[in-house]
Amino acid sequence: MPSYGSEEGLGQFLWLPNSMKNGSLANNSVMKLPTHTGTHIDAPGHVFDHYYDAGFDVDTLDLEVLNGNYQLSLSALIHFLFPI
Repeated sequence: MPSYGSEEGLGQFLWLPNSMKNGSLANNSVMKLPTHTGTHIDAPGHVFDHYYDAGFDVDTLDLEVLNGNYQLSLSALIHFLFPI
């Protein structure tokens, strides 16, 4: 994944600390990303010219794509309201 300020990209951001293949009862993955990752709707156009040239930008984005039904888990809401 491209990453601003890094020619190597984002690096390892997903791994399995617990794996059934290694004897764990369940698979447990960990994802570690900088806070700015994924914040742009038009992110591909920021790092790939062919996306920008193809018109993947906010000027041509249909806003209906961003509106609709959503789900918010109770645990996410509690974590947001009462951060540890």
